[in-house]
Amino acid sequence: MATSSARRGVGPSGAAHPSRRRFLGGVAAGAGLVAGASTGLRLPSAQAAGPLPGGPPAGSFPSGVVSGLDGPEGAILWTQVASPDGSQVDISWELARDMAFGDVVTSGSETATAGTDHTVKVKAAGLEPDTWYYYRFKTDQAYSPIGRTRTTPPADSSPRRLRIAFCSCQDFTAGWYTAWRGICGEDIDFVLFLGDYVYEGGGNGFRPNSAGASYSVADYRRKYRMYRSDLDLQAAHANFPLVPIWDDHEVEDNYDRTVDPARQAAGYQVWFEQMPVLSPDGPGTTRIHRTVRWGRLAEFFLLDTRQYRDPEAPLLQFTLDPNNPMVRPGRTILGPDQKQWLLDGMIGTDAAWRLVGNQVMILPWRLADLDEPELRRILPTLPRNAGLYTNGDCWDGYQHERHEVLSTLEANGVRDILFLTGDVHSFWAGDVRVDFDKPSSSPVGAEFVGGSISSTFLDEFPDLARRVQDVMHMAFKEIRYVDLIHRGYGVLDVDEDRVVCDFRIVDTLRYDAVPRTAARFLMERGGGGIVPLPIS
Repeated sequence: MATSSARRGVGPSGAAHPSRRRFLGGVAAGAGLVAGASTGLRLPSAQAAGPLPGGPPAGSFPSGVVSGLDGPEGAILWTQVASPDGSQVDISWELARDMAFGDVVTSGSETATAGTDHTVKVKAAGLEPDTWYYYRFKTDQAYSPIGRTRTTPPADSSPRRLRIAFCSCQDFTAGWYTAWRGICGEDIDFVLFLGDYVYEGGGNGFRPNSAGASYSVADYRRKYRMYRSDLDLQAAHANFPLVPIWDDHEVEDNYDRTVDPARQAAGYQVWFEQMPVLSPDGPGTTRIHRTVRWGRLAEFFLLDTRQYRDPEAPLLQFTLDPNNPMVRPGRTILGPDQKQWLLDGMIGTDAAWRLVGNQVMILPWRLADLDEPELRRILPTLPRNAGLYTNGDCWDGYQHERHEVLSTLEANGVRDILFLTGDVHSFWAGDVRVDFDKPSSSPVGAEFVGGSISSTFLDEFPDLARRVQDVMHMAFKEIRYVDLIHRGYGVLDVDEDRVVCDFRIVDTLRYDAVPRTAARFLMERGGGGIVPLPIS
């Protein structure tokens, strides 16, 4: 898409844009052997104010630093070290209570090798629960930027509050990462990333794709290095822990369990190299479904709806036949082991809120309702919720399993579920019911789809997008809100009694764009569904 230079602004490859100067705010000398620029970190108001000094934004640590949650007593720390000749690099790390590293809690040393693309992943242990820390890495030449991370509250504690940002789908070529810059200014505990961290394809866009298409380990490594070169992404990662899951583009568009195993293995290997995540099944395994617990306030169930799924159903299907793949029993999006893990965990938890990190939408996209008594008299085998469905890649393509999961949870008294979803490059909000043809029934929860960081939907056709939105509002009974035009992210504010979800939208084609709140929703414990709130 052609874009004028006035529309674009000037980014990292040109002269410093005024917004970039404000964002980097106060260039400071990095502690240690090399003077460097600020990473532009902003601390939430609950912490100390001002930018954090750090090491060079490129050079020895070209991909910055990233951390991940590891429970009440630990944290995962990550970085990547430059090695122009490919030789191993000795690296040390330290974690402290203060930004000046006068009170170092724990430290250690590692060796970065070509076998992991010179990435280093450290599990820092022996930490205090529910506590913020600062960390950094060091070679014999330079310190890394400083990162900030935290531990979770004890499992049996009662935290008063939790705030997170949730986001997905950050096609590097589609626009600036203005959404990540906005996340840097949020008062949150961590970022939940719901998949499509990289896009495997080739081709250029608004920004050039220097990495090409990805098929091999070397290809995917180039792709992650390109994405992590963005300073707004680096700053957000340094500011907050990252809790990621993958979707499809980390391997191949809309893949399933029949994908080319060599490409899948390459994509998975590099994802684990690049992410602050340890597989629950140990090194060398590919399980990512896991839980993150925030005391008795909330428990997150992080799904994998890709590597175990049956092939997706075709688009635009009339589900009049019980053998239609969208409704046929036995088809799975979770796989049997993950499904049982999810049910056992959600039924067994004592957390006030159950939050599901979910790649693809669970709310139905049904354009025509055919579940009518007159038609059922003609077709006695008419499937439940029969109709015309648009998208076989989401849970609509696995309706028998969706009904099994939701009905089992409802039968066991499980409510107050929030599905936090990515994938579709748009914002959605709606109530989740076991049978959406019974609108008077109490919902078991709600779904919030948090837009996309940069990946587009109908951005270039806003008039068409608005017409499609109107159709969806009329056709999709459960949908309370849909926005097919804007990019951005969601912010979730959780306490024991209620959840408030804000949708933040931002222009990704203007480098100086600032997010604004486009919609706000309330969900109270005990059922009743979501309620739109005014934006003050």
